[in-house]
Amino acid sequence: MLLQTQQLPNEIFHYMVNQIINGELPQGSRIRESDYAEKFSVSRSPVREALYRLEQEGIAVKVPRKGSFVKEFSAQDVYDIFEIRNNIEQMAIRRLNQGDISDYSFNSLQEELKQMKTVKNQVDYTLMNFNFHYHMICLTNSDVLKEFYLKLKYPLLMFQNLNFTFENRIHLSITEHEKMLDLIQQAKFEELQDILLTHNNRVLTNLKEYLKKQS
Repeated sequence: MLLQTQQLPNEIFHYMVNQIINGELPQGSRIRESDYAEKFSVSRSPVREALYRLEQEGIAVKVPRKGSFVKEFSAQDVYDIFEIRNNIEQMAIRRLNQGDISDYSFNSLQEELKQMKTVKNQVDYTLMNFNFHYHMICLTNSDVLKEFYLKLKYPLLMFQNLNFTFENRIHLSITEHEKMLDLIQQAKFEELQDILLTHNNRVLTNLKEYLKKQS
């Protein structure tokens, strides 16, 4: 059954994102419109819409007269992305110490963690991991924090997935997220700040080791 016209760009976009996150489309590789038009049996128009969204999300670039390519990030770019992420999360936890927690967002955290424990696919786990952290930001009810955190989403996913290639990293991640949820429920926000900082620094340390080997 053919996909509805309005769904096509979104379907193609998510297919491309999955390829970028899992490394099938490495940094710097060309994204050929014709390949996706053929795969989805569509014209190039919805493919171009998907490519435009990739560019808007910060993980693809369009080079005049050459085409679209997966964006290349320097080691410093990666460090900056994760430092910004950590700063937003720390700000969010400080906000939680000053106000009420949204029941809706807390329930979303619980549901996300439940799914994280059962998922088998690494890319799916990476997406759920991001969603957990995003729902944590949502607890603050701050539109500004949510907006800025979402701007990091796809570059973060590219490199968070690399982190989960390390041995036992997913198991450790689940244990840490269980602790985070417990601390939120108990309103122990200072402890939460500490475990989040440790969690994020460990991710960055793993990525530094990986990037050093690639250089």
